[in-house]
Parts: sequence; structure tokens; C-alpha cells
Amino acid sequence: IHKHHGMAFPMPRQSGEKKSGQHHREMARIHALQSEAGILDPEYREILWDRYSVLSSRSLSTTQRADFVLYLQARAGGRQPFPGRPEQHFFEREDIGPSLGKVEALLADAKRPWNYAHAIAKRLAKVDRVEWCDGRGIHKVVSAMQKDANRRKAREG
Repeated sequence: IHKHHGMAFPMPRQSGEKKSGQHHREMARIHALQSEAGILDPEYREILWDRYSVLSSRSLSTTQRADFVLYLQARAGGRQPFPGRPEQHFFEREDIGPSLGKVEALLADAKRPWNYAHAIAKRLAKVDRVEWCDGRGIHKVVSAMQKDANRRKAREG
């Protein structure tokens, strides 16, 4: 029995099985959406208990995780503010973080979506997403985008 806000709840079930990569991605998505929606831990646990009778999202079944993601997306406003934008932890990486910031600035200046940067990364660095570039690949992307910005600036005046 676990005590939560003066109430007794059964302990979350423990599973001895190894969790899949998909499970870990879903858990990361749940926690990112919790943050986007501005839900603090006490309310988060209350939602889990009220909707699924569990105290931890780790105890959710695959179907419950999918349902919870939909619920959190609705609470967070339903869509990402910048579709295709890499998650924050990529911007914090020492090897590509500063360059990703430059890519973001160049995209904003050109009023282009993140998919534009992903397309350049696919063509020049042979990866599907710009955040998957190595140091050399991200440099190629930034260089191509800077050349494009210089051409646009020359055309405008």
C-alpha cells in the first residue's frame, strides 16, 4: 500500500520483463507532453489514478499509454508549436547544439518550416532528420542554409 495525499493506494505493479525501445519512446513522449501541458506531479498522479487506477505511467498498458498520450496532447493544445522541431535535448548537445540553434535562426529568418532543414539534411548528410547529423553533416546544413539566406538578402536589396 502506498500513501498519497492521505489516501492509501495499491503499489504500482512491477514487471520483470525488459521494456522495448517503443515503450521508452512512449514514456518520453508522455513526460514531454506532461511538461508542455504544464501538469505538475501531484495532478499528474491524480490523473493517472482517476483514469487508469495506477500511480505511475510505467504501469500503463500499451493501450492505456496511447490513450494517455491523446489525453495529454489535448491538454497541451493538440499540436506542437513548431512541427518538426527537434526535442530540446538535441540543442543541449555539445557537438551539434549550437549549430541547431543557427539552423533554427535561419529557418525563422526565412519563415521556413523545420521540414526544410530536414530535407537539406537528407540531401547533404544522408540522414532523415537534421538532429541526427554528426558535426560534419550539421556544418553542411548550416552552410547551405546560410548561402540561401545570402542569396535571398542579395535579391531583396
